[in-house]
Amino acid sequence: MLINKDKIKIYFMGSGEISVPVLDELARDDRFEICGCATQPDQAKGRKRTLTATAVGEWCAANNIEADKPDDVNETNFLSYLGKLCPQIILVFAFGQILRKELLDLPELGCINIHGSLLPKYRGASPVNAAILNGDKLTGISIMKMDEGLDEGPVYKKLTIEMTGRETYMSLSKQLADFSADHIAGALLDIVSGETRAVEQGSEGLSIVKKIKKENAVIDWNQPAVKIERMVRAYYPWPGAWFQLEQNSKLRKMIITEADVNSTHSNQCPGQIVQADNEAWVVSCSDTNLEIKKCIPEGKKEMTGRDFIRGCKLELGSFIYEKNNRECRASANENCLS
Repeated sequence: MLINKDKIKIYFMGSGEISVPVLDELARDDRFEICGCATQPDQAKGRKRTLTATAVGEWCAANNIEADKPDDVNETNFLSYLGKLCPQIILVFAFGQILRKELLDLPELGCINIHGSLLPKYRGASPVNAAILNGDKLTGISIMKMDEGLDEGPVYKKLTIEMTGRETYMSLSKQLADFSADHIAGALLDIVSGETRAVEQGSEGLSIVKKIKKENAVIDWNQPAVKIERMVRAYYPWPGAWFQLEQNSKLRKMIITEADVNSTHSNQCPGQIVQADNEAWVVSCSDTNLEIKKCIPEGKKEMTGRDFIRGCKLELGSFIYEKNNRECRASANENCLS
């Protein structure tokens, strides 16, 4: 790959779909030269276990760029290869590997990461999910200089966006990706020129969020309806906020893909069905009720809650899961319907 010395040399590291708009923006900007691109190795996917490239790998193939796909970017031979490219900056966005000190020290201006939160809030693997789960009014990105700590490096810029309260993980990730693409060129130019200098994060508002696991998405009907509704959005499309529906003494996994909070105070026990007809499917939570607008029944495609009710009659006052019924009676709750 030919490098123009008048351009800022960027080596890009990214894997997820969220990375692509930034990579595409820099590749089209005459002020920058992408001297190389690393992404995660191809993974076997689908029933046929077909080897599939990451979103960044697919972008590289479509743009006639040979993507590097190292198992470990810290391996000696790969570090030697990177050193010969002489990048001024290694830009990292949703890559998926930890960078060690030797790699962090390799580029002239260091390794720069785009992090999907307003640091030091939500350091770690799931900042986008966390912003939705906590009902934040503001989120954004932090453009930071990487060090060996977990998102602990000093920050060059923090850029904010307002949240509507209807974002899903997918929609907010796309919004942050496009937002990052809109601002990354200016931010990098300011870093190179010295106009912007990195500032230590401090500890005010510090929080750490872990990688999402499937068990995080299990719905507990004893929680407030607003919390469950946020779970639905934060865990869409993966792993999907889910519960088990008991039918004929068998449990059926149900993933909720869209829900609304019913502001009416619930007079029933958590997990009790308060409406199941052609108008809506509504379940009682700890405070108010939750309407299941869309769902994916186990073994089926996504459908509306009303369509599910048409094909699967649920008795008013019955429980999502008999365990909820037993717990309700054990608490001697006068609102527990027979």
